[in-house]
Amino acid sequence: MKWLSCFAALFLLGCGGLSKKVDAHHPDVALPQAWQTVQDPEVEAAADLTIDDLVPLESYRSLIRRALDENPDLQLTALQIREADLLVRDRRGARLPEIGLTVDGRRDKSAQAPDDPFTTVSGGFNLSWELDVWGRLADAEAAARLDREAARATYQAARRSLAARVVQRALDILNVRRVIAIERQRLEVLETNEEIVTARYRAGRGELADLETARRDSRNARAALAALEEDANQAHRALRVLLGDLDMSHVDIPDTVPDVPRVPAGMPAQSLAQRPDLAAALTRIRAEDRRAEAAHKALLPAFRIGANWDRSGGSPSDMLEGSPLWSLLGNLTAPLFQGGRLRANAQLAELAAERAYWSYRNSLLTSVLEVETALSRERAFARQIPELEAALTHATASRRHFEERYREGLGDILDLLAVQQTEFDLNVRLNQTRIDRLGNRIDLALALGLGVSE
Repeated sequence: MKWLSCFAALFLLGCGGLSKKVDAHHPDVALPQAWQTVQDPEVEAAADLTIDDLVPLESYRSLIRRALDENPDLQLTALQIREADLLVRDRRGARLPEIGLTVDGRRDKSAQAPDDPFTTVSGGFNLSWELDVWGRLADAEAAARLDREAARATYQAARRSLAARVVQRALDILNVRRVIAIERQRLEVLETNEEIVTARYRAGRGELADLETARRDSRNARAALAALEEDANQAHRALRVLLGDLDMSHVDIPDTVPDVPRVPAGMPAQSLAQRPDLAAALTRIRAEDRRAEAAHKALLPAFRIGANWDRSGGSPSDMLEGSPLWSLLGNLTAPLFQGGRLRANAQLAELAAERAYWSYRNSLLTSVLEVETALSRERAFARQIPELEAALTHATASRRHFEERYREGLGDILDLLAVQQTEFDLNVRLNQTRIDRLGNRIDLALALGLGVSE
């Protein structure tokens, strides 16, 4: 019974490394019962909506499909799933027996038969199998499976983020294009003003200061228009990068503004449960917990059995005809002293699990903030746009009044330029706010976990 006593001693020695039990159940995170920013009561929670459903124009959906097929970053993320699949196969294979084949031929220099290439030929099979008594290998395989699950969730999150960014970049192009149209109208008005002021000055009915002011505003508008045209080029290039297209020419974006509807938000727990990035972060906690358990179990004794089946002879034919030799053995190994390496590995695994937990907490807090911010901005846009529309109506009426007075010689050019500037600035601001509201609704859809059509 000496071997039993030895086994008991080794087992107790290994168990000393498990004094700190790995806790796979981290504290739950309390979600808010409701969003701080409440939508209209008649708006119900979203059901089966996708990001591309919010943009009904086929041109936008076509851009999303192109990006999902060709974007390099997304394809790199997809490769992580394949890598995770191979890692699962590797960990699964570690739990199975290993079988090898050996064939060996030797020639003795003192052999009497010079024509015989071999004097001894041997071959056989050997088997080795680690018995997963404590479940260490099972934990490693489970961690790999969880890593694969997290990789798949990360890929889904990347798809949704990419679709949202494509729509955002297309809206940027549309916004710049519309602002350029407004600025061209501004330039036309300023050039007309310059012509009128020039004619009045030459006729002796105007001041040189008025002429200089008119010329200044015209040139300033031309410079602003040139800058906006470059902004449009930059926006097209940014979209091309998302599409994975090396051709940096312009993308065909229709002038029609997509009617992106409001995205209804359900309860926080219901909404955030749809986010794949949170699912990936939560799965990584479970994976790191299983790795920590495996690292602690590496301190326990390991059991391995082996078997060998051998044949030998003076020639290949003799080897096949001879009687085989076989052996079956088992061994028990336990770590006695490794300089604290195994214990350090176990502690590192515990820290990795703790880090994964706090990373999940950070992602969850960020998710709540994203939803709250998008909901709050939606309400702000709902208040801003009617006011800007009314302000633009008044500015247009004021501009017409001052133009009429100026044509009659009753007004000052500076007053006219001021009211024209106000009208165009309000037009630009209203357009920007409308586009921002559409983009915010895309942000809200992404924050609420809306997916992308397959």
